Amino acid sequence: MRQYLAADAALRALLVVVALVGAASLAACGSDGAASDEVDTLTISNVRSLPTSSGISLAAVYFDMASPVDDELIGASTSEEVGAGVAMRRTMTDDADGMGAMPNMDHTSDEGMAMMEALTSVSLGAGETVSFEPGEMHLMIEDLVRPLAAGDTFEITLTFAAAGQRTVDVNVTNDI
Repeated sequence: MRQYLAADAALRALLVVVALVGAASLAACGSDGAASDEVDTLTISNVRSLPTSSGISLAAVYFDMASPVDDELIGASTSEEVGAGVAMRRTMTDDADGMGAMPNMDHTSDEGMAMMEALTSVSLGAGETVSFEPGEMHLMIEDLVRPLAAGDTFEITLTFAAAGQRTVDVNVTNDI
């Protein structure tokens, strides 16, 4: 009988531990709900691209993004009707001070030789605005299906680690 009572007590103790772990897990999920609401307020604005000429197979996309929570841009895509793919890039120049941001999109300039650095992700700190600008970070649409003309719009989908996918309209404009 003692063995039965000891086993019964051990089972009850195990059930209490399982219940406590379950309650702690549910409490943690509840706190994630508030963070999830904040992730929903991620903003992407000023999304734009320059017109392209016939025979040009690349187009850069610029924008601003901000989030109230830490997040990370981990990818981008567009429709096959626009281009074959989208890559995250940073323009760098080989100047006297080493590699730095380049003020224009030329392959050579007074600052030196320009290079494109592939980015796998871009961190977005809570409360910060990160800008993709000419001569700095940008999205590169590869293998354009047709030239982009001023006044055109097309969609691009940005993928974030916390906020998930966000599809935005890109305005093709001469005013970058």
